[in-house]
Amino acid sequence: MFAQLFVACWVALGIVWLVARLFQKRIAERQDLWGSVSWLPLYLLGFVLLWLGVRGPLATRILPPTTIIETAGLLLTVAGLVLAVWARIVLGANWSGTVALKKDHELILTGPYALVRHPIYTALILMYLGTVIAIGAASGLLGLLPFTVSFWIKLKAEERLMLKAFGKRYEAYKKEVKALVPGVL
Repeated sequence: MFAQLFVACWVALGIVWLVARLFQKRIAERQDLWGSVSWLPLYLLGFVLLWLGVRGPLATRILPPTTIIETAGLLLTVAGLVLAVWARIVLGANWSGTVALKKDHELILTGPYALVRHPIYTALILMYLGTVIAIGAASGLLGLLPFTVSFWIKLKAEERLMLKAFGKRYEAYKKEVKALVPGVL
């Protein structure tokens, strides 16, 4: 039963993203192709390693499949899902899957963006971590590093674009609000 709940969380995220994509603004400025996708190989590697933990050669469990561990993993995954959906709704039509500025792009500083500058990345890392804990496989734990680094690469590229667009206002935001973990990182 737990496995279906995790899959449901990831599928729900995908559905929200597909539907919300219909309402995004047109791109005004995009980073060069390599800058826009340089994070993608690490992201995909992390994601593949996560799901290899379900079945496959790297499915060796490093955490016991107890109800407490699976429940903790599920709670983290659901918390990540809620944060991702909340952030996506607040970001609205300004969202882009690539590193880009939208036409009439707005700097969003409210909701989860008042807690961290990149709450969607924080949320996806939480979902990943929760799924890793529940699956308990070594492969997922190995995938956590490239998955997380992929977002760090992407957020650095996004921040260069945001600084270009919003200048001192974004600089002040960076000083006030951490990138991924409130008050820490």
